[in-house]
Amino acid sequence: MPAATRRSTRLAIAAAGLALLLVLAFGSAAPVAADEEPPGDGQPSLQTLLEAGLKARRPVEFRFIDRVCELVIEGELPRSLVQQTFIWARRRNARPFPYFERAMRVQAERLGVKI
Repeated sequence: MPAATRRSTRLAIAAAGLALLLVLAFGSAAPVAADEEPPGDGQPSLQTLLEAGLKARRPVEFRFIDRVCELVIEGELPRSLVQQTFIWARRRNARPFPYFERAMRVQAERLGVKI
């Protein structure tokens, strides 16, 4: 595959991913709990987004994501903070979970929340 084709494919994938994140961040007027499926609009739940986007594989990673989603539902952590941290971690590495976990712990500590 020519380099120009690979580059345009990567750009298209990146644009689609960014569009999805923007829709998730700003597209829904009604809040959706992290463990609920959105009301038929085709958007994944926060938990599904985190598990897939952070490439969670180990049980400890799934437990951490579960806890973060619980804190969002309880109102302890702002959903926007979790989404911003998710986007930041995805830019850091091909395996973004460790970056997300550390950043979320730091952000939560600043808010006085224990994860």
